Amino acid sequence: MKLITYIFFNGILAASLYFGFFENVEGAKNIAYFMAWMNFITSLVYLNDEAIKEFVKKKHSRTMPVFIDVTLDIVVTAVFLWFGAFMTATVYVLHVIFSNAGWSKIEEGIKNKCK
Repeated sequence: MKLITYIFFNGILAASLYFGFFENVEGAKNIAYFMAWMNFITSLVYLNDEAIKEFVKKKHSRTMPVFIDVTLDIVVTAVFLWFGAFMTATVYVLHVIFSNAGWSKIEEGIKNKCK
């Protein structure tokens, strides 16, 4: 189920980026902006140590390998930068930093818990 959700939301983001920025469909561009900002807002949970402990307790794991996530993040950031959406690109990079730091803490906590 997590994989389907990942593919669904990232597919919408990718399609919105393509149609919004390359095909100049204004509504799709707005969806891409909205999704980037919502990614940032939801990644703020990784700054909360209690949330990290809860993720460790439930043994949450990444849905996709890191290289796929990072590749998608680089492409999304590059599209925003290429088309001059500097504020959204900055916010998206902060999302990437927060979420990767959070996943690092979660994975470390699960490793320590298993010892």
